[in-house]
Amino acid sequence: MSRFTLIKLDAKCQPLPADAADHALVRNVTLGFDATVRAPGFDKAMTDAQADKAIAKLNADLYLGFGDWRRPEPWEQLTQVVFVNEDVMADLSFYPDMKADWYWTRQETPWSSVGVFCVDFGYGGVNDLYRSGEAFVRPVRSVSPGQ
Repeated sequence: MSRFTLIKLDAKCQPLPADAADHALVRNVTLGFDATVRAPGFDKAMTDAQADKAIAKLNADLYLGFGDWRRPEPWEQLTQVVFVNEDVMADLSFYPDMKADWYWTRQETPWSSVGVFCVDFGYGGVNDLYRSGEAFVRPVRSVSPGQ
């Protein structure tokens, strides 16, 4: 389904079988980043400022042993869009907690500092959202491609 090599990882970053349902991370081996699955505190929509605060807490807590979590770049978030489901535009076997809703990226809109790009997993598109609006967040961290 995906053009990318994806691997499910447990909480100790060990590979799991493709049919595993209890994974904590999805590693995009092709592009070099880990995306969280069911990270604590990320089960509801939040404002831009709340998203930054929630990610700062993940880092302070060294979630899964790492302190370099961040919001994804738009291109990283877009790799999670897969037109396979009727309701959620994502592969739910990898992202079972994905909502058919907006997800923050880290990129501010070039035309206004009050907007940030978001990816909508309800229809698979990209748009901007005011920082005061609410969207979900899927924290990511960079790893070496091919790792």
